Amino acid sequence: METQNNDPTTRLMAPENMDFDGEPETEASPSGSVHSAPLPRIEGDVGNGVNLAALRRRRPPFDWTDERTLQLIQFFRAMYRKHKEMLTLLSTYDLKTNYHAGYEEVRNLFTNLWEVRLSQMLAKYEELIPFWTQIWKVLDATAAEATADLTTQIERQGMTVEIFLSLKDSIEERHEVNIQPLITAWNGVLPSKRVGRIVGFLLEVTHQEFEARQACATTSRARKGLELRYRRLQEHHRFTLATLQHYRTNEQIQAAMELLDGEISEVDRERGKHLSQIHIMNELLHRRHALRHAHADLN
Repeated sequence: METQNNDPTTRLMAPENMDFDGEPETEASPSGSVHSAPLPRIEGDVGNGVNLAALRRRRPPFDWTDERTLQLIQFFRAMYRKHKEMLTLLSTYDLKTNYHAGYEEVRNLFTNLWEVRLSQMLAKYEELIPFWTQIWKVLDATAAEATADLTTQIERQGMTVEIFLSLKDSIEERHEVNIQPLITAWNGVLPSKRVGRIVGFLLEVTHQEFEARQACATTSRARKGLELRYRRLQEHHRFTLATLQHYRTNEQIQAAMELLDGEISEVDRERGKHLSQIHIMNELLHRRHALRHAHADLN
């Protein structure tokens, strides 16, 4: 016999076709009320193995315009703030019974998202954040030599500036979802399917944002590390050149000193030669003078 997993912390991210408590799939109406999602009209015989649950889950592709994408980012941030607010203000009992109502309150503020399910929102986020990270890495890598303004650079990568900056603000807020008060409120009872999806959506998006921050930080650290290694190599090269220049300069100074010493020696030799010749001349003159005196005495 299979054993059912009753740990709520392991059931939040279950697929949407897993029914936690047997409740029907529900959607929010524009007025804020919750009602069973209508089945699509089925042409022909529906009794031959048609999976009604699968038909109920089937949705047409959602057109993610720029405006809807911006609202998606705003919706996540608003739901995150609502989540923190409810954890702070509501009692354990009220948190258990009113958490879904807080979600509906936020959801009704974003009219352009009434037709999209949380799974579609999460899928869109799983595309947006890696795409944003890729653009950020391109901007970071080309920052030094970039000539175009940032708006042009971002739009060339395929994202509007408004979406890029909105995601940047959200990622840099460092969201962290605390689910411990909810687990305490559930008290071992499995959360409803919708509440599980809401909390799972918040957890998944905050994790995606964390991964984006880590990727950007890793890229920055790697680039800064490369720049530091380049600077060290550059300084070593400059030191080597300076050392060579130092030795060349010393050699030039030594050669100049030796040349100077040679010039001094030559001057001394010249001076000695002159003095020797003067001495010889004086000797000759002295002998001549002595001879003249000797002749004078004889006469």
